[in-house]
Amino acid sequence: MRLQDKVAIVTGASQGIGAATARRLAEEGAAVVLAARREAELKVQVEAIEVAGGRAMACVTDISDEDSVQALVNATVDAFGRLDVVVNNAVLMVPGMLANHDSRAWRQNFAVSLDGAMYLMREAFPELKKNGGAVVNVASVCGLLGSTGTAGYSAAKAGMLALT
Repeated sequence: MRLQDKVAIVTGASQGIGAATARRLAEEGAAVVLAARREAELKVQVEAIEVAGGRAMACVTDISDEDSVQALVNATVDAFGRLDVVVNNAVLMVPGMLANHDSRAWRQNFAVSLDGAMYLMREAFPELKKNGGAVVNVASVCGLLGSTGTAGYSAAKAGMLALT
């Protein structure tokens, strides 16, 4: 129960690494706000945490939208009175080779995988600072080495490493 009385936000929490991270934080005693775009999947994850005895809340969020991110932080503090941990896990990988990667797809990779992390850190910093909180940014080996067909995603994850 290392995180007893702490509050965490996890983005991309409707499945995979984000959902597993949210469950683990709850197991350690944190109240967890699960953020993603898919409400039905978020509700499933919140229910699983609550059935296991944890505290959780779903917050439908478009991490690439600054107003949505601000609403996420406000909802978290309104519901739990504080914020101690941010896990930037949300990702969007629009595959494409650089030679034919259209600009819209390129920007989508950055909007979710990098810009959203910056928006959330910026909005969360005042609360995190008050509470001695922490940020965990989830990157990828693609940010170090790249991978065929993932030009935009790999570049965004390289940016995440530099941002961190």
